[in-house]
Amino acid sequence: VNGNVTSLAGNIYVNGNVNGNVKSIGGSVTQGINGNISGKIKEVGKNIKPLKIFRGVNIKDYNFTSLFVFIILGLILYGIIPYTIINMAWNFNNKFLNSLQYGYIIILLSIFMSFVFTVTIIGILILPFLFLFLFILFILGVTSLSIYIGKKVTINLNKNISELWCMIIGMFIIGIIKNISFASIGQTIYLLIITPTAIGLPLSNKLGSFGNWTKNYRKDFKYEWDKFKKR
Repeated sequence: VNGNVTSLAGNIYVNGNVNGNVKSIGGSVTQGINGNISGKIKEVGKNIKPLKIFRGVNIKDYNFTSLFVFIILGLILYGIIPYTIINMAWNFNNKFLNSLQYGYIIILLSIFMSFVFTVTIIGILILPFLFLFLFILFILGVTSLSIYIGKKVTINLNKNISELWCMIIGMFIIGIIKNISFASIGQTIYLLIITPTAIGLPLSNKLGSFGNWTKNYRKDFKYEWDKFKKR
């Protein structure tokens, strides 16, 4: 291997030549009889059990650019409609199957409408707005879903963790799932479950009803978020 070797939540066994550093995050590095490592050997957090859920992930292919873009868009949405985002995350347990169904219906309708719209000039002009609508639904849904996932993962680590950190952690985990390379399981889960669920989540929650935009909004929101964290 010409270059560095990195593994996330997996052990590394070297029985050949590695012209670089070998680093295992959440695992161990073992050098065989014929193993030769020219660089440094690092084992980071090999005893941390939660990291083992990411076994089989190819971290080298992780798209940090898309993660950064999704985080920025999520922060913007959260800054505009925080109650809506939290409300959708809060109801995810009860809305998962409905969200998945709505997502597939919207995707199939969008594919059908795309073919119909390409027949006319007006339809071609409408297409970008259709795709923009799908994208907004997806970002809304994936932001709420990320908060839900982040909350579930961190609930036993730090009960006072903020919703924004939950969102960032959740988005990172979704990216990790997408990059599970074994038998293309990651891509399959991302395309067939996560994507339609994210698109359908805002619709199954009626866009979160846009919360309670009254003078008591901040108080109501804090109450809902504290209640959500304790679930």
